[in-house]
Amino acid sequence: MRILLSIFMLLTLISCASTNNQVSKTISGVDHNDKKIEVNTALKKGTVVVFLSSFCPCSRSHTALLKKMNKENKNFQFVGIHSNYNEDKNKAKEYFKKEDLGFPVIYDKDSKIARKLGGVKTPHVFLIKEGKVLYTGSVTNTNNAKQAKENYLLQALNEVGAGKPVSVSKRKTLGCYIPLRD
Repeated sequence: MRILLSIFMLLTLISCASTNNQVSKTISGVDHNDKKIEVNTALKKGTVVVFLSSFCPCSRSHTALLKKMNKENKNFQFVGIHSNYNEDKNKAKEYFKKEDLGFPVIYDKDSKIARKLGGVKTPHVFLIKEGKVLYTGSVTNTNNAKQAKENYLLQALNEVGAGKPVSVSKRKTLGCYIPLRD
């Protein structure tokens, strides 16, 4: 019985730890050109961190929408994270250059940022303010942005921009799984 109780307590602690919505106030790394990027999540109204892929159809379908949201939401800063180590670095570099998102993309070749934040799919979004995750999940309600009926990220941005709490702080993440480096 003691063993079962110990296991239950351990699982409870693990569960509580994994639901902690505090993260580092600074996200840093290098882009595909080895240029250092450092993002302070305390700046502006918040920071949109989005895990992206140069190959995943779901991620690719959302790039135009993310580019538009970045342009229209100047009170927020955007940063992309490319953690898919199985994608050719040079092809990814070309893809993100061609897409010209208007925000930096950190090359997370060792999956460190993905592990720290809990990024599991592309596109997976985190809206962070001063190290606190305000929203995490999908950009929209579908794998194809052109078919979206709801824009979850925009809803969260509008709420935070208006000084309100995010009404739905977590949504299911849609897209392709991020293969994490061992």
